[in-house]
Amino acid sequence: MTTPDFAAIDRMLARLRGLKGLAKDSAPAIARACKEEIGSNVQAQQDPYHRPWRPGQDGHPILTGASKAVTVEAHGTVVQMAVEGVEALHHKGTARGYKGGAEAGRMPVDASKRGSRWKRKWFGGFRRNIIPPGGTIPGPMRTVIAVELSKKFKGMKK
Repeated sequence: MTTPDFAAIDRMLARLRGLKGLAKDSAPAIARACKEEIGSNVQAQQDPYHRPWRPGQDGHPILTGASKAVTVEAHGTVVQMAVEGVEALHHKGTARGYKGGAEAGRMPVDASKRGSRWKRKWFGGFRRNIIPPGGTIPGPMRTVIAVELSKKFKGMKK
């Protein structure tokens, strides 16, 4: 019969207790990594799921400076992302149909009687997601988060 290694069990328990602050401690690193992922997606002309964006009318790359309009911040254990400026209109799919003025973005009363093609013309229609849509975490961004958490976990004292 072997005697248990209580020192090893104590080390394991101490490491598990250290997990309590893992999310809060690693949130800033996760925010930086997510910002880098968004930047690489913009350069590759793809959404957070790595699906290509619809090309521009002239075929040239679009929204090349969109990563500058993105803010990614860590607040405690939460990572918050936002898009500002004209890039936000592209993100929502409303940029192309914008005409300006007080009536901009208002759809006429009889819009429900018309087809989706007309609605797309009015509202812009082509959504180019820059950050993940509300409440979802795409697979590629989950991978980035997992890598950052594993770095932090491996860096903890053994």
